[in-house]
Amino acid sequence: MVDAILQRLKRLKATGTTVLISEQNLRFATELADRVSIIERGEIRYAGTPAKLAARPEVREKYLMV
Repeated sequence: MVDAILQRLKRLKATGTTVLISEQNLRFATELADRVSIIERGEIRYAGTPAKLAARPEVREKYLMV
């Protein structure tokens, strides 16, 4: 089901439509998103591309559990 939703959102994105999602599934979010934000206690802690966020050690350790 998750893959079906992901494929539909990718098709929608390809039309130029902007989609805002709130997602905890990292693979899903990074496969779809051009930009991501990590919000903690109501404040944006990190914002940028998925690659830039994943490259930051403190983000991987605290939020991505890698």
